[in-house]
Amino acid sequence: MTSLQETHRRHAAYYETVLSQADELYLAGGDAIPQALMLFHEAWPQIQAGQTWATAYAAEDEIAAQLCAAYPVSGGYCLNLRRPPYERIKWLEPALAAAQALADRRAIGSHLGSLGSAYNELGYAAKALEYYEQALQIAREIGNRRDESACLGNLGSAMLDLGKAEQAIDYHQLSPLLVKLATGVTKPPTWAILVSPTMPWDR
Repeated sequence: MTSLQETHRRHAAYYETVLSQADELYLAGGDAIPQALMLFHEAWPQIQAGQTWATAYAAEDEIAAQLCAAYPVSGGYCLNLRRPPYERIKWLEPALAAAQALADRRAIGSHLGSLGSAYNELGYAAKALEYYEQALQIAREIGNRRDESACLGNLGSAMLDLGKAEQAIDYHQLSPLLVKLATGVTKPPTWAILVSPTMPWDR
């Protein structure tokens, strides 16, 4: 007979997968976007229940810890679109703790960056900078140029919010160059075209 704990574990794992599927649909773009948001909306109560269980048992159950760390990443796009930043922080803080317990450096960096973005949305740019700087350090340590580029872009946005335009430009100049190194394609951040349309993004 399946134990109650195992039932909760399977439920949480299933809805983490559903959340990931919603994000994948969203990333597909076009007609898939409404489908993604509908799937996210319809499954939201069960997604919440799965994440709540994973958080509650993360300290004593390794699979729960893995799920706790995975939930915010699996639904990153849909969560950013549909849930307010203070709610995302409630997911991200235990997810960060779980990732640290699991020694998952990639997940730790992701959660630090997401916490920075949530706090920046709430208007706490200085606090966001602290998270972005930690995320940048991890991205560099593990050699992930895509994440490093994202961190630099986020740092630039936070600096701009703090009124430090020169430092913001420095960070934003570095970010697309790293994208080019990682992918061979460079695209300037939207705000940069407005600040300096002649900036040498493609060099």
